[in-house]
Amino acid sequence: MAAVRSLSAWISLLVFPRVYWLWWELFRSAFVGGMAVTIVAVGPFHVLYAQEVRPYMMFAVLVLLS
Repeated sequence: MAAVRSLSAWISLLVFPRVYWLWWELFRSAFVGGMAVTIVAVGPFHVLYAQEVRPYMMFAVLVLLS
């Protein structure tokens, strides 16, 4: 069980650089990108689903990549 949860946690870490890149592309500001990463990092949605043994974070990464 711990191995599956740790895989989900590692995949959820891929969201942070993607969110930063998305907001930097939109506003061309490192500050805005940093704030977006901070909001995602402390948001209850991301924290809860990063610990789930379901593919929610993988879907989030794929959406941000697209």
